[in-house]
Amino acid sequence: MQEKPPRIWGEWVYDGEDRALGICLDTPAWMSWLDLPATRSFSYPVHDHAHGYIDGFMTVRKERRQRGGSYWVAYRRCQGRMQKVYLGAASVLTKQCLDTLAQTYLVAPDEQPPPTGRTGDSE
Repeated sequence: MQEKPPRIWGEWVYDGEDRALGICLDTPAWMSWLDLPATRSFSYPVHDHAHGYIDGFMTVRKERRQRGGSYWVAYRRCQGRMQKVYLGAASVLTKQCLDTLAQTYLVAPDEQPPPTGRTGDSE
C-alpha cells in the first residue's frame, strides 16, 4: 500500500498519518525539511475563502533535473485536466507562494487561463 504524503494544515506540516511533525512553514526547519532526500511531495489545501471551505488539495512534488539538482512542481486536476505548474527551488516555497498558487486554481477557466507558474524566474 502506498504511503500518504505529508499534508499542510494551517502553517504546520503533518505526516501521512496526520501527526504533527513540529515543522512550521517559512522557518529554517521548513527549508531543511524540503531539502531532505526523503521529502519528495506534500499536499497543500486549496482553500476557498469566499465560501469558507477547502475545495481540495494540490500535490507539490520534488522532481529531478536532467543536469542534477531538483525543483518543485505543483499538480492539480481542474475541469478534468491535470495542470502542472513549475515552482522552482525550495527557497521559493513560502506560504504566500503556495497560497497564491492555490487561489489561481479556484478561478473559473473562462475567467482566467490556467496557472503558469512563477514569473520573472531566471532559474
